[in-house]
Formats: sequence, C-alpha cells, structure tokens
Amino acid sequence: SVLMINYTMKVALKLFLGIDNDYEAQIIAKYFIELNELCGVRMRSILALPLIVPTQLNRKISFARKQLKLKIIYLINISRQDKGLLFTLRDQLQLAPDTICDQIMTFIFAGYETTAASLTFSFYLLARHPEWQERIRRTDSN
Repeated sequence: SVLMINYTMKVALKLFLGIDNDYEAQIIAKYFIELNELCGVRMRSILALPLIVPTQLNRKISFARKQLKLKIIYLINISRQDKGLLFTLRDQLQLAPDTICDQIMTFIFAGYETTAASLTFSFYLLARHPEWQERIRRTDSN
C-alpha cells in the first residue's frame, strides 16, 4: 500500500537523518517506487544490457537513480546534523556525504517494501479479526 510505503519512508528519514517531514517522505517513496519498478522490468528482461549501454530502459533507470540520489543529498544537506543515526556513525567512522547517501539508499531499498507489505498485511489481519483489535486496545490502555 502506498500509505504504508510513505509511512515507512517517514520513519526511515527520521531515523537516518532526523527529518520528520511527510512531504519529503512521499517524494522519496515516489522515487523509490519508480526506480524499483524500472529495475523489476530490467530483471525480467530476456536481454538486460549493462547500465552503461544507453537503452531506453537503462536511461530511465539512470535518470531515476540520479533524481533519487540528488533528493537524498539535498535532505542530507538540510537535515539537522546533530540528529539521525547516520550522522552519529559519520562522526565515529568518518563517513563522506556520498557514503551516507549510498548507505541510506541501500538501507531503504532493502527494507522499505518488505516493511510496508508487513504493515499492510498486519492491518489486514487486524481488520479481519476485531477480537484482536480489542485485545490490542486493552493492552495499549494499560
């Protein structure tokens, strides 16, 4: 669900960069979804040429990746430098901004879809079983 993907992105931006912004999370989610779909098309292709070969699909993938990377670098530059997991690691491990960007892309790409799908399925199961919703409400109020 797009709603869960947006929420997952929001949590990731807050965790990694200390940014709490719904709009930025939606933009990042949009870029990741587009890039993920393009890469899926490429993986299912019978003849997937290396990305340096300028096929129409490869150009689209390169453009989407570049847009995503530019957005993440922008967010790194505007984020509060004293918050966020990767800035703490940057200071301890002396990470360059490009490395921070690459790590964010790797973490989010590896986990956003799985997390969003798990949340969506959890809410589906809760909707089908109101008795569990009530148990959760009772547990949460205690």
